[in-house]
Amino acid sequence: MDNYKTNFLDYPLDRDVHVCRPYVFEKRPIKILVTDGGHKFVFCLLYKICSGEVFGNDQDVIIHLICSKGVIDQKSIFYELEECGFHLLKGWLVTSDIEEAYTDVDIVVFTTSYEEQSGVTHKETLLNHIIKARQTTKYVLTYAKSDVKIIFVGASTKFVLLEMGLLRRLEPTLKYRNVSGVTLLDEAIARAHLAAKLKTTTDRIKNIIIWGQTCPDVHYATVRMLPKGDLGATEEVEVPVHEALQDDRYLHETFIECILRRKVGYELSRSGKGVAIAIARHLKALFGGQEDEIISMAVITPPSEPYSMIANTVSSYPVWLKGNGTWKVREDMKYGVATHLTMIKLMHHLRKDKPLGTLFSMMEWILKYEKEHNEMITIKEKPQLLEIFELPRWDMDYVLVELPLEAIPKVDKENFVLTKSIAWDDTQNIRKEKKSSIRFILDGSKKFRKKSSMAASSKGSISLPSIIKKRMASLASSNALLQKMPH
Repeated sequence: MDNYKTNFLDYPLDRDVHVCRPYVFEKRPIKILVTDGGHKFVFCLLYKICSGEVFGNDQDVIIHLICSKGVIDQKSIFYELEECGFHLLKGWLVTSDIEEAYTDVDIVVFTTSYEEQSGVTHKETLLNHIIKARQTTKYVLTYAKSDVKIIFVGASTKFVLLEMGLLRRLEPTLKYRNVSGVTLLDEAIARAHLAAKLKTTTDRIKNIIIWGQTCPDVHYATVRMLPKGDLGATEEVEVPVHEALQDDRYLHETFIECILRRKVGYELSRSGKGVAIAIARHLKALFGGQEDEIISMAVITPPSEPYSMIANTVSSYPVWLKGNGTWKVREDMKYGVATHLTMIKLMHHLRKDKPLGTLFSMMEWILKYEKEHNEMITIKEKPQLLEIFELPRWDMDYVLVELPLEAIPKVDKENFVLTKSIAWDDTQNIRKEKKSSIRFILDGSKKFRKKSSMAASSKGSISLPSIIKKRMASLASSNALLQKMPH
């Protein structure tokens, strides 16, 4: 009896007992800021966050929403959320005061609100992105927490990557691992196309990877289906998509083209539910981890330069997610030939493109202006920026460029059927010529095509029609050359 230790159950019932709860842990509410409450996807996103689908049923949240002055009040969104009775919503704030909105936030959902509109030039659209990125950089570093996570979202992937690149360029001290962009909308569109092609549902397809800007790759993609040839089978198995389709020409040409066209149509429709679902999946994977599926997101290329990409540039990669808001690029992945050619074009665009050089010079001018005037640049200085804004190649349609061969990353050529696709033809041209540089065709405006072809013919260089004829003529012997390629 001497070694007997009493506990609170041994006390008489007529005395007060204070029971400590050492095993009960209450999570601190997460403060989430959405920078533009005027988007259509805001309510759908907040509904998913407050219902517990993103951070779990035990994580309280506090929502901050920036509403510009002169716009219809966005408090009705929170009134409707309160009517839903979400117990996780511990507080909300709708304000136009920047300091009040950014103070001590844990997550910033940065919306790319400036899209291409009719009557607005590319210069004005780009300037709006530059000024907004500069303002966001200052606000985050001044008012938010030091380890704040910045999530870039939008219906247009190219503007998402542009905003991330501008943010990194304007503030190099910002931790690049705290910044990411949502590219799961492209993955959802690609999954829907494959599901329609395979006559199945989207939940049976997984592991589609988005590379670069908007380039879906199905090298690791699988579909859950009954095994072919086994009529008595009742259990579904994971089958690679390229084996289930047996159509590499579709995967290399038609599939990617359909994704790009549907993406443009989606940007014009401005629907918000698909964007909200993609953001919710991105946040859930980033803070909760994802082990059963390969997840892609736009990130700032780390100093190790995976896949021969340039450090501090922005691109979409497959990533490892630890579940605490951090990511790591998966450097052991392979991709198909069509994706390989797209990555080559992207690398050249990042290395030698003159519009990017113009952007960098403009950002240097902005930093110099702020240092001289001791104030942050605003939209009032937009006319001055337009005067120094020069994009001689911004409206081009086809531009002949050069790319060093040493910049070409590794390509996996296994499990591909011989085909006469343009992707394979380009690959055999690379192997055949073995020159110090190769020429590719990039996209731009139709106005430049006539001028460039006339200028090229006047200077005695190769004109665009002759290049197209040369490419088409090489298609006839593509199978014979492919068989000679090392596998």
